[in-house]
Amino acid sequence: MNSSRGEFALAEADFEKALELSPNDTWVLCWRARGYRDRGEFEKALAGYDVVLDISPVHRSALRNKVRILKKLDRTDEVVAVYRQAISDYPKDESAYAELGEFYIEIKQYDKALKVFKMRC
Repeated sequence: MNSSRGEFALAEADFEKALELSPNDTWVLCWRARGYRDRGEFEKALAGYDVVLDISPVHRSALRNKVRILKKLDRTDEVVAVYRQAISDYPKDESAYAELGEFYIEIKQYDKALKVFKMRC
């Protein structure tokens, strides 16, 4: 595929063709969303990652990339909501707890980080 930054228009056409053949291919959807992210089209990228997460709620790449964009846009409440949703959907997925706790540390909300870490003990 034509996935380099300068050729995203060509890559986008390739992604569309691939999605015609396999509409729920989460990796194709993720790469397309990443292309939007790389072009600074953050809302399109977020919408793309939401599609992936609707198909596969704990898709690690989609989850992490969505969080990266939300952090970049200083949308702290939405970052927390993404992790809380992942924890709600898959309470045994320890990585979501760890990432939420680390995020709370990053934003200096240590009491909340401790609560999250204790939830998994």
